[in-house]
Amino acid sequence: MWRSWLKIYKAPWRLAALWGRFSRLSPFPRELRSAEALASYQHRNRLMGLNNELMRQAIVVELYRHCRCTWFVETGTYFGYTAAFAAKVLGSRVWTCEINYPYYLFSKLALMWLHTVHCYHSNSSAFLRAILTRPTLGACPFIYLDAHWYAAF
Repeated sequence: MWRSWLKIYKAPWRLAALWGRFSRLSPFPRELRSAEALASYQHRNRLMGLNNELMRQAIVVELYRHCRCTWFVETGTYFGYTAAFAAKVLGSRVWTCEINYPYYLFSKLALMWLHTVHCYHSNSSAFLRAILTRPTLGACPFIYLDAHWYAAF
């Protein structure tokens, strides 16, 4: 766990950098149909989130739109890139959880200006049990499982 704290404290500039990147995100255009157009759009807009993988971003956007999802639920916030992507690019309300306390604090600070993102410090199974019983999720929440298993937690 001390390595997590060290990683955050070694880079205090990260919060300001994330703030700038998150504020520049724009909605994903519907007319992008080729891999070249997607790559160009990602490069111009510095899209982050979903492990910074272009095709994964495109697939999630298409699934989210096609299924007319109501919320974006994520496990494993890390630094908050995917949560910011969902809020800004998809225009979605987001619930996300992180089990590692230093990462939770960092993501909470990085995402505090996005009022549609709700960060929780919890493990995935408890978070999903609590969140999926809420009627506010609507009929079709998009659930992105990005958390990793930790024996210590």
